[in-house]
Amino acid sequence: MIRKSLSLALAILFLVLLVTGGCTRRYRLSDEARAIPSTWPQHRGEPASLGAAQEGNFNGKLSILWEESSNDKPAGPLSLAHGTLVYAGTKRKVKFYNAADGSYQGKIKVKGVSQTGMAVNDTLGLVALAPPKSRVMCLNLKNGSEVWRYPLRDATAGSIIVKDRLIMSSVDGRVSAWVITTGELLWDLVSESSLSAPPSYGYEKIFQPTDRGGLLAISPDDGSVLYEVDVAGPIVSAIAVSKFLYGADVYGNAFAIDPKDGHVIWKRSLNGQVWGAPAVADDRVIVCHTGGKVAALDASVGTPLWEFEAREVITSAPTIAGRYVVVGTMAGKVISLDAADGQVVETRDLNEPIAIAPVTDGDRVYVATQKGSIICFGENNAPFKTRR
Repeated sequence: MIRKSLSLALAILFLVLLVTGGCTRRYRLSDEARAIPSTWPQHRGEPASLGAAQEGNFNGKLSILWEESSNDKPAGPLSLAHGTLVYAGTKRKVKFYNAADGSYQGKIKVKGVSQTGMAVNDTLGLVALAPPKSRVMCLNLKNGSEVWRYPLRDATAGSIIVKDRLIMSSVDGRVSAWVITTGELLWDLVSESSLSAPPSYGYEKIFQPTDRGGLLAISPDDGSVLYEVDVAGPIVSAIAVSKFLYGADVYGNAFAIDPKDGHVIWKRSLNGQVWGAPAVADDRVIVCHTGGKVAALDASVGTPLWEFEAREVITSAPTIAGRYVVVGTMAGKVISLDAADGQVVETRDLNEPIAIAPVTDGDRVYVATQKGSIICFGENNAPFKTRR
């Protein structure tokens, strides 16, 4: 009797997996999906790391469009590429979910724990793995095969794609550039400081924060240092590149730097440690700190515009979706604020810590918790546009 019951249970499980595809499905990028633009294909969306998507119809409301469980803690930033949410987890897999409805599209096994999330460039996915694998890999998303690999130890969380090259930094002080398609190492800069933040790009320069409180301006052509700025405190998050360079250190100093020559335009104390990068839009710089506050500063002069008291620790970066700022707290709350005045639009309690920044396509906002829940917020469920 027990044997028959067990056989029946296994048969039912097999049928369920057969119908749903289970979690064994391999991801394969289709030609149809490839035609959908990648709205947030790498760390913070674009090489400039603005953390913002100003185009779109997100209305600030935190209505849940879909919710899924990855059964896997996130390991690096989220990406939005070809109509899918790209989720690198600690169980040595990168999973893909339909960004419109959350349906599971499949996975790619990377045989190691991601440190960078996955950046996507057309049909290629790029990811760096933690020790003992200690390498950067390029994968063909159409068939899951490995295109190239290169040894790299302790990469920082996030990477950027500039023209035809992958730019990545590592804790041991290296900033490196590879040809995306071949894996050829173009240059390898070794700094005198540890690096905990990913690079950013703009004004024909790569900007790399350092743990010593410096900011390196690097030539993307040969990796030479063009200038270095001392901003006092260690910087562990990306620089946002807009009118000026915007960043914040762990002592709570937000600052703006002239990208041409590196001189400091303004600096302001926020009275709390900053672990996440600023987000910039509409001449506003939005910064969160561990004291539980979200602050908006004038991008030109650093004057405070408004401050919101979340009363919960915030370690991740804010994300700007259209006219709204969305932040996640370590206590598990998602908060939507009006970027103009800091007024609360809506708050939703997920009861699970949020340590990585939300991502957005302008219509929807995607949040991942430390327990592996993935939630899509928004009211507009318009279809994704295809490339012309």
